[in-house]
Amino acid sequence: MTDTEARRAAILKLVGEQRIRTQSELAKRLKKEGFAATQTTLSRDIAALKLAKAAGGYAAPNLGFPPGLAQKLEGKITRVVRGGPYLVVVHTNAGEASAVALTLDHEAWPMVAGTVAGDDTLFVACDQAKDTNEVLRRLKSVAPDKFE
Repeated sequence: MTDTEARRAAILKLVGEQRIRTQSELAKRLKKEGFAATQTTLSRDIAALKLAKAAGGYAAPNLGFPPGLAQKLEGKITRVVRGGPYLVVVHTNAGEASAVALTLDHEAWPMVAGTVAGDDTLFVACDQAKDTNEVLRRLKSVAPDKFE
């Protein structure tokens, strides 16, 4: 693995595990991992990795649920629908909406403004209309047969 590949793998790992809001913050975290990178290098890496910057920070477009999270949600989601340009509606088994919302909140997806849960339904509010598709894509990786 080249230095560039190793640094980019470290960037994906950091972005997948933590909320990183700025290139400066990314550079500091990379330095702790043993990688020195200039702002120019980081800009190139961010472009090459197709990282998206949303209100909460950087996110990789191909990051979905980690395997552990998929297991936590397995069998709990019964239906997922687009509720509007900024909203995803997730139906769950009775009594499980709060647990699913909390699980999604802990993921700290940068495109999600927040969640609101009742007994068997939760709303996932997105920062921008385009972010709704990303939330739907990520949820589809866990419950592909629950979409309308």
